[in-house]
Amino acid sequence: MRRAEIRENNRAALITAAITEIAAHGYQSARLGDIADRAGLTTGAIYSIFGSKQALLFAAIHRIVAEYHDTFRPLTEPDLPLADVLRGYAATVLDAAAENRAREYFAFELEALAATLRDPQLMSDVDEQVPTNLDLVTDLLIDHPIDRIDGPRTTAAHVARLAPAVHALMTGFAQHAIVAPTEVDREYVTESLIALVALID
Repeated sequence: MRRAEIRENNRAALITAAITEIAAHGYQSARLGDIADRAGLTTGAIYSIFGSKQALLFAAIHRIVAEYHDTFRPLTEPDLPLADVLRGYAATVLDAAAENRAREYFAFELEALAATLRDPQLMSDVDEQVPTNLDLVTDLLIDHPIDRIDGPRTTAAHVARLAPAVHALMTGFAQHAIVAPTEVDREYVTESLIALVALID
């Protein structure tokens, strides 16, 4: 295996370990030695690859966001009607909430949010370099047929009204699905999202 491949594998292992340790113990209490041990590496590897604990946190945030956003690629088909985009978005978010690591990822996200709130520079870096889920929803909803393929399409003005509501509603449903999965009715979630289309009528 080439040196670059080894480094990339080590980088991936350290990010995975950091997510687990930060989710379990919090960012402040997560120890670099424990993260390195979990990855089968040394703390020297963390400093060599990332330079700092904060940079490792940033890389972990970036990976989770990128992986999550990649799951929505099928919804970017431009002729997909708006209702189908919303159905697909609801299904994908709820599927993610049902995955084995969903609770761990949720705990990590809460700890990462707390860390960024305490560190304005880290928050600025994340805001500048990591797309938000609201950005994702905005991109997904723009320029889709509202009613029929040959009819009017969603505009930036439509999406400015619709995206924040879709994002807020699905964030709440997703968190509830992680904490109490049997209490979330997928059909009701989908109907609730589609009802928000009234915001742009």
